[in-house]
Formats: sequence, structure tokens, C-alpha cells
Amino acid sequence: MTAETPAAKAVALLLTRRETVASAESLTGGLVADAFVTVPGTSGVYRGGVVAYSTRLKHELLGVDADLLETKGGARRRLRTTWGVATTGVAGPDSQDGVPPGVVFVAVDGPGGSRVARHDLTGDREQVRAGATARAIELLLSQVRSAADDSGDRTAEQPGVAGR
Repeated sequence: MTAETPAAKAVALLLTRRETVASAESLTGGLVADAFVTVPGTSGVYRGGVVAYSTRLKHELLGVDADLLETKGGARRRLRTTWGVATTGVAGPDSQDGVPPGVVFVAVDGPGGSRVARHDLTGDREQVRAGATARAIELLLSQVRSAADDSGDRTAEQPGVAGR
């Protein structure tokens, strides 16, 4: 990845702010983590992630209430990072629990609060998964930039401790 990718931009901004990030993924199956770990220097900001494909594991590993799994995640709290980014939805080819393929949710939780976005993506499984990954990282970058604008030049009090 080059410095022009959203993941590289997010890593650079998080490094500057001395903040950290973790991921919780379902339908993307580790693609968000992969986008981060291909960026040189990411070890300074990316703590890790959890791929929890089943609802039971989302609840057990991330502590997410089963009723909130479409909109809330637990990566930030569990991995003790400044930011958390999460993906869930249906990649296809079939509907799941009445939800059609291509319906995905991406979420970011951080110092300024949580933001969840629904996307109705088109394409095959790989295209939906790639689209969800891109949307998740773009949302993270947007939220980090917004927090940076709101706080001026200040950085996190202690890297990786915010959001406990």
C-alpha cells in the first residue's frame, strides 16, 4: 500500500496523534486488519483485531449484547485502544435472516463517540467484502480527522489507554 490509501492516511494520522486502533470484523473476515498491517509503521497504532463470524462469538469474545450486534462493537473496549472499527452484514450470495446480500454496517467508536453507517453494496461476495472494508476505513479516517479538528493539536493522554 502506498501513502495515498485510506489505511495509510489513517495510520499516519493516528501515529501523529499517538492514538491506537483495533478492529472487530464479521463479513470482512480480516480484510480490515489486512489493510492496516500492509502499511509500514502500523505497529505503532494497530493493536489487533477479532474476526467473529458467528453471532455467539461476537457476544462471547467482544461482549456485544445480541440485540445490538448490527450497530455496536466491542473491539475498542476489549483491546484497550483509542479507536475501534467494526464491520458486519451480509456478503452473499444468499440472504441471511431476511437481510439481502450487500447490506453492510460499518461502525467507528472513539473519543468523539460512535458512528454507524449502513451501506447497500452491489456485486459478488468479494466485491461486497472489499466495499465494506473500504467504507470502514474511510469512516475511521473521517472520524479521526473530525476528532483532530475538534481538539486542535492535542494528542491522547496515553496511547492505547483511552476508551477503557
